Amino acid sequence: MAYESYARGPFARRAPIAVLLAIVPACGGDPNEPANTRVAIAAVTATGTSATSTTSGTGGTTATQAPKLDPNTIPKFQTQLQRLATYVPALTKDAHGNVVGKSYNVSVAQFMAQQLPAGFPQTTLFGYGGDTVDGFGQNENFRRTSPGPKFEQTRGVTATISFSNQLTGPHPMPVDPTLDWANPNNFPKPSPPFLSFPPGYPQAQSPIPHVTHTHGIEVLPQYDGTPDLWFTANGIHGPEFVSTTYSQPSSNQSAAFWYHDHSFGVTRLDVGMGLSGYSILRDPANPLDQIGNADTLHFEDPYVWISSVAGIQPSLDSRHTEGSFSMAVAAKNFVSLKSRPFPLTQALASTLSVDFFVPSQQPNPYFYGQVQLVVDCPSKNVFSQFVGQVDFTGKPLNTFSRLSFPVPANISSAVGASCADFDIAVNINVPSNATGTYLVDNLLGIRPVANTPLPTGEFEVPMIVQDRSYRTDGSIYYPTAQNPPPGTLGATPDVHPYWILSFDGDTQVVNGTVWPNMDVKRHAYRFRILNSSNQRFDQFELSNGAPFTVIGDDGGYLRTPMTTNALLIGVTERVDFIVDFSQYAPGTKIIMRNTEPLQPPFGGPPDPNNDGLVMQFTVQDGSPVRPKTLPSTLNSIATLTANRPTRLLVQNVQTDEAGNILQAELDGQLFHTLTTELPTIGSTEDWMFINTTPLTHNKHIHLIEFQVVERTPFDDVRYLADWKAVNGNPPFTHPTLKLDPTPYFNGPVEGPRPEESGWKDTVRTPAHQVTRIRVRWNPQHLPTGAGSPGQNLFPFDPTDSVGYIWHCHLLEHEDNEMMRPMTVIPTWAAGVSYPVGFRGSPGVNKGLVDFNGVDYQARVAHTSVAGQPPNTRPDLWERINNQNGDWAAQIIYQIGDRVFFGGHVYRALQAHQASTANSPPNAAFWALVL
Repeated sequence: MAYESYARGPFARRAPIAVLLAIVPACGGDPNEPANTRVAIAAVTATGTSATSTTSGTGGTTATQAPKLDPNTIPKFQTQLQRLATYVPALTKDAHGNVVGKSYNVSVAQFMAQQLPAGFPQTTLFGYGGDTVDGFGQNENFRRTSPGPKFEQTRGVTATISFSNQLTGPHPMPVDPTLDWANPNNFPKPSPPFLSFPPGYPQAQSPIPHVTHTHGIEVLPQYDGTPDLWFTANGIHGPEFVSTTYSQPSSNQSAAFWYHDHSFGVTRLDVGMGLSGYSILRDPANPLDQIGNADTLHFEDPYVWISSVAGIQPSLDSRHTEGSFSMAVAAKNFVSLKSRPFPLTQALASTLSVDFFVPSQQPNPYFYGQVQLVVDCPSKNVFSQFVGQVDFTGKPLNTFSRLSFPVPANISSAVGASCADFDIAVNINVPSNATGTYLVDNLLGIRPVANTPLPTGEFEVPMIVQDRSYRTDGSIYYPTAQNPPPGTLGATPDVHPYWILSFDGDTQVVNGTVWPNMDVKRHAYRFRILNSSNQRFDQFELSNGAPFTVIGDDGGYLRTPMTTNALLIGVTERVDFIVDFSQYAPGTKIIMRNTEPLQPPFGGPPDPNNDGLVMQFTVQDGSPVRPKTLPSTLNSIATLTANRPTRLLVQNVQTDEAGNILQAELDGQLFHTLTTELPTIGSTEDWMFINTTPLTHNKHIHLIEFQVVERTPFDDVRYLADWKAVNGNPPFTHPTLKLDPTPYFNGPVEGPRPEESGWKDTVRTPAHQVTRIRVRWNPQHLPTGAGSPGQNLFPFDPTDSVGYIWHCHLLEHEDNEMMRPMTVIPTWAAGVSYPVGFRGSPGVNKGLVDFNGVDYQARVAHTSVAGQPPNTRPDLWERINNQNGDWAAQIIYQIGDRVFFGGHVYRALQAHQASTANSPPNAAFWALVL
């Protein structure tokens, strides 16, 4: 039972109070698309309407929903994994032809697609759409998919993205108007008895607000997609709305970021309906990102050459003229081997040469055959240009010969000094009854560029994993508090008719397909995996116990490769890892499993026959290609040292007298109360997430990447009791008094796991533990010691603005108050015109400064004067830094505010600016609480 405790006598902050607290857990197609546009989800054409029983909500046209689909009836591993499509940008180039800008038009609309296996109904989804190429970089077309297509960005090349909200119908999911949410119709919160869903409340179901958050990317706050920036299809805007067009400087280190809906109070519904996608940033200056051509030119990997004949595929041979291998082809008749595209970095030589091995077995002595070279440079309109042909007649057999091909002048001129998408074909024309094996090696005349040691092209596979449940009509099953599954945690239908605290789906969906299979070649694969579930934690393991070689996480490459047999990935976390399939025999099947308990730490295990299964890999026949040796150092990551006080941040839940969870909170505060996290630009801070709830959470901070330091078990029951004793029952109407958790520590410190040992933007905060991270409020690429408090090294100014946020990334939690505003502030300087300070939410935060590590807010508009800093002018500035709750002069206290003073807790009786004359225990201003 939650209650407020008032202890008697002096309060010693390092002598915790024994107060017992028990927490009882208990469409159609897009009308704006051209008629001839092919709308696809991951290469599956989708047509038809979205009128299912779950898309009612318009006032009662349909009062029932199809029953829930039994996951045991869904066949596993029947559908091939779909590769994510890629947006095609419009390019801006400088006078030298260098790309300096990419621009995109992206729309959001409702559509249908086949997520369940063939034979099951299609599913109504929300999807991102735009001009794209397919998952192999071909077939440019408009596609709308869920997950959305991926952005391919280049470090230092500005990206401009215009988003269009085309969600014109009622929301298919239950919008709960009792929450604090976007509420575009300003619909008053209803009172019990509540309407059932369907149909719900028409004024809440439509119009549908949307805003896209560019997760992990360094951007100005107005381009960050925070919850109050939402907009609707009919032109209604959120209170902080600026623009539907975002500008991104692409200043992060290379990493796999992502984008998703972040609309206030309905994020769980919109992401659950499919609004998420990858945004991959690559750095041309990083050797790990360089798509070179050396493997192609030296024929070290047969899988970078595509045969025109399905039954004739190249393999490796140990005989060679350079490197380690040559490529072997059991050619008959005409076989064209075409390379995958690669960058050409200088003009072609006047002559191209290739080392070619003609076998001694020649059944036709009058025709030994010939080799042709053909080149392409599509970006310069060079297609299938014939370089030349060399006959085998007269060449020595059973050995390598160097064949020369003079390059015609018209080809050299058309290709020029460089080509971003050059490819070459080696055409082998031999007798139809040829029996020998032909070897190809060492293509000369093209400048070799070293390849990244990482798998690329078809062997780099971004994967987005989500858990979902379905109804028998194919629609997404999402329960309400009025009709929750047995044992649902946080269902309070007399308070929130639809919102629930926790729900896990019973299927696993990868790249928009339920339980897919992926046919893999005998090669190493690089997987970039994102957990885009609403709140599920996944621990991925391979059924044969094979290891994962982890090379990166949320914010980019790790310092060094790390090996592990299990990857623990919370909502929104990304892990970049390599799996070597070259060692397995053709036909081998390996299942990726999830072994993480539901709603950790107290939930049961996943069903090993359903949500405990993620996908299957099936090894195909072919030549094994061993993975390259990785460098011992992948990334130089700064060592950070805190130079500002530690922030203590409590995760709590609000309960009623019966112990029912009403909402989740941070520091006992609601989202739209005064901003309390005001980090100073250029500073470095430690944040300690103190988890007093029964659940593990994931915390995300916008704008920056941080480092995980440690986790420490603590006595959360005793801590929570003392925290409530000094603050009262949440949510608070006063600034939160912070309790130091270190006296409550009761277990050994745990360091970060391998998959979270680099830059992170989201961190797992387990129940019963305090999680410490280190945050530098400057770009992540800076070296150790770079920057200082007040020094902005971002390519933009993030201070004094609509601000950012930090929040729990379990979507049901962030949708009901587990989210807080955050504003980055400058240091005070003389000669600056400061406006009247504001740190509300929503709104533009202004007039806020740091002076000597203390935060101040301007009381009146003024121009600062040298020698008169904020601490000397209480008439111009009020102090607002109250991180630990200690009483301090110059703070303006409101009635009910609480402070620590002299080992006690006091409550303000009147509004006043603090001075030594009115400090506690002055009875006219303060009342003793503890």
